[in-house]
Amino acid sequence: MSTAQWLYVTLILVYTALFLFFTRILYLRHYANRNYYAKRPLGLSLQQLTQIAADQGRDLPRFSIFIPARNEAEVIARTIDHIAHLRYSPDHYEILVVTDEKEAMAAQRTRAAIADRLNHLLIEEAAWEDAEQEETALLALLARLALEEADLDALHPLTMAQQVEALFETARTLLKAEGKAEPQQLRDILHRAAPRLREGQVRRLAPTFLSLAVPVIHVLLTLQRKPNPALTERLNQVVRTQGALPRQELTHLTDILKRRMVRLVHQNPPDELQKRIAEALRTALPTTQEIVERRRMAFAAHRNLPALRHVEVPYDFDGLIDGKCTGHEVPSTKGRALNWAFRFADPQNEIWAFYDAESPPTPTCSSTSPGAA
Repeated sequence: MSTAQWLYVTLILVYTALFLFFTRILYLRHYANRNYYAKRPLGLSLQQLTQIAADQGRDLPRFSIFIPARNEAEVIARTIDHIAHLRYSPDHYEILVVTDEKEAMAAQRTRAAIADRLNHLLIEEAAWEDAEQEETALLALLARLALEEADLDALHPLTMAQQVEALFETARTLLKAEGKAEPQQLRDILHRAAPRLREGQVRRLAPTFLSLAVPVIHVLLTLQRKPNPALTERLNQVVRTQGALPRQELTHLTDILKRRMVRLVHQNPPDELQKRIAEALRTALPTTQEIVERRRMAFAAHRNLPALRHVEVPYDFDGLIDGKCTGHEVPSTKGRALNWAFRFADPQNEIWAFYDAESPPTPTCSSTSPGAA
């Protein structure tokens, strides 16, 4: 045969192989639908499931939901909160969030570098170009100091950690929006920081956090030596229309914050500033582990929420079921994370489910929920 004929036959064989490969996928989908998915009851409700269990003389099924999460600090709290409010008995399921020790190890190195740069910027009064992470850490530090100085009784329904998170996020949102943030956007921040607050409490507290964010931003701009009269005027206007604290009190708080930062940077022992920066970095740039731990502690205080477990995969786990730690770093995969976490599931549970950290379920956790496995 000629070269052209050989090429033609080769292309036909490749095409046939690809066609058979995709036909195999279609067949497997048909097989799964016929033997598994088509047999599921449609629209099964909790009431129906309860009745089926009662007819069989047994309890509701118990299950464990595994969520492998590495570098998912932005979304993991939302996913946990969604799964914690499924319309199912919270005593009959548990949530296991599986994090990776390598994330915490990397964060430790990154934070040390940021802390050194921020320390240099504050002490040496260097230029703040290309210092976004340092600015974020300083904003969190100022938020903590402002709350310590203000010590408002109205905020006491929240823990200090929740107050710092809410004020930090409020100030950061105002900065990004050039002082034009919507009231609902600020209330959503408070909902995320303290999910157990009632709507009435959120509406009452949000203006207070808005007010406190103004001196925090003023002092940030002062320390960066970046005056912004237009932003300052917009913030003052927002406080006049939506704020809860008088402008005189905010001016006084701004002056106190400036003096306290001067003492912290130039008069206190250096380790005090380092301690404060390290604390601020946990607020400004949290790891997935830290977010999960905050949620775990919050869950422990409420009876009507499912058990939340935090499982951290060692950096050197070999990834096998019942595997071992090798003493050297092993590449991370979701399968490796799950193989480590299986041993921590409640032995009473009959069903295991796997969920993607970025996929919020519907309250019924129906078959149309994205991300379920």
